[in-house]
Amino acid sequence: IQSPRPEYKLVTQRYNLPNRCIGLLRPGLDVIVLPGGHEPTREFWSFMKDVLELGEDQVIFTSGDSFCLDDDINDSIISKLRGLIQSSGNSWTLVPYMVTSNFQRWACNLAD
Repeated sequence: IQSPRPEYKLVTQRYNLPNRCIGLLRPGLDVIVLPGGHEPTREFWSFMKDVLELGEDQVIFTSGDSFCLDDDINDSIISKLRGLIQSSGNSWTLVPYMVTSNFQRWACNLAD
């Protein structure tokens, strides 16, 4: 989860940060959360998905209400992440850009 800081003002800071991690995904293994409601992000995901042979199930888009992913993580996304973690039977590593109180607000729901 590469959530930009709330004080970031430039569009490039707000959306490039989460998008730059797409290239790190391994086919069939990793999952990324990206900001919904931002068409260039969706287009870039579609392009990278094809190039890297990623699955459609390797992305979770937020509602897009906020560019700050930590503010946009809701119960639905937490449920999706929990389901992925539990069904995998493997250990998982959550990689945030920065651990903040807002990150901990939702991430603590995944620690079981």
